[in-house]
Amino acid sequence: MNPAIPMRSPRTHSCSTATPNAHRRRMISSVEPANLKLSESGELAERARRAWQHRGNCDLCAHYCHIDRLETIKSAVRVAILFLGLTAAWGINCMERDQDIDLPEPSVAGDISLEAAIGERRSVRDFSKRSLSLADVAQLLWAAQGVTSRDGGRTAPSARALYPLEIYLVAGDVDSLPAGLYRYLPRGHRLQLISEGDLRKPLARAALDQSWVRRAPAVLIVAGVYERSAKKYGERARRYTRIETGHAAQNVYLQATALGLGTVIVGAFEDTEVQGVLGLPADHAPLALMPVGHPR
Repeated sequence: MNPAIPMRSPRTHSCSTATPNAHRRRMISSVEPANLKLSESGELAERARRAWQHRGNCDLCAHYCHIDRLETIKSAVRVAILFLGLTAAWGINCMERDQDIDLPEPSVAGDISLEAAIGERRSVRDFSKRSLSLADVAQLLWAAQGVTSRDGGRTAPSARALYPLEIYLVAGDVDSLPAGLYRYLPRGHRLQLISEGDLRKPLARAALDQSWVRRAPAVLIVAGVYERSAKKYGERARRYTRIETGHAAQNVYLQATALGLGTVIVGAFEDTEVQGVLGLPADHAPLALMPVGHPR
């Protein structure tokens, strides 16, 4: 038998190991069977007991164990906060989606030919008091920016498919649709309620008091988010976005004609006033208003 291992009081023991990992390796190595001869098996239990007592009483070990517990608690708190944040975001998204309005599916087979619609298209400013159907409104929105392919392609062309246009709807007299401001969501063909209330009168005032904006049962607003195209095209983004506005507006013109409706593109308005009336985000620049209704 080897001489007895000298005993040291765990309370007065001082560790010189600089790091917790090295310190633990030092403790563990003292009880690893690989470091003991078979004849020393009687001492294994004693060494293990001392190492365990050392672990529990050494000030350095206690300090690092305390740090480990704090780090574990901090990690658990971070995970919990992340989980709660994701849960809240998911819940808000679900609530917003529950408030969205599903639109009737768009038709891809009209009653008149494209050539006839082109030939009959006119700018209409005089509307009757008839309301618009939700199906007609859905068809007009789809014509402006509807999704027509699995890869996200839309009814109107866009440079590099960046789609800087946003389509809003001011509904005043639309069947089955409360008066208010809505944003068209191309993916899913849905309407998102932005605000309640009839905005046609204040919108008409912002459009230099053009009466057809006030009298039409609904008004489509084309807004441009220049930054979407500027990431690719820089200063030319404004030009491309305005060109795309023309594409979308012509689609609305032709679709309105095919539905027996009338519309006119309005470009005379105070930009900041229109943004204020509609409460548009700062980067959503109003580019065109399109009042639509039944011709008188």
